[in-house]
Amino acid sequence: MQERKTALADYLDGLVADTDDLIQSSEAAGIPDVSGGEAAAHRLTSAFQDVKTALQKARKKVDTLPTDVTGFQNATEQLGNDITDSLTGIGNSLSSLSQGDLDAAFNANPTCQKIASGGS
Repeated sequence: MQERKTALADYLDGLVADTDDLIQSSEAAGIPDVSGGEAAAHRLTSAFQDVKTALQKARKKVDTLPTDVTGFQNATEQLGNDITDSLTGIGNSLSSLSQGDLDAAFNANPTCQKIASGGS
């Protein structure tokens, strides 16, 4: 079980680091030069920070996971559910992030469209 705990801890550590990179990139991108751009940039960066916090919270729980098979399985299932619930709530908080000028600029930008299509 220790190997699995270590693998899960390493995975979550990587997600936290990647999310931190995302926060830094978001902040470096600056504020969109459109009406509502400042509010949108703040909400997006704040959401990324909330994701990082949720992942850090999950990572801390890994150290205290049970070492018996059944306990470990149940605890990791709950951990996955907790992460999903947190990320769903964060995503829902962004669902109203629709700004007329910002949406128009996003839709007109090829880089943004590439991101929206999953990078293909």
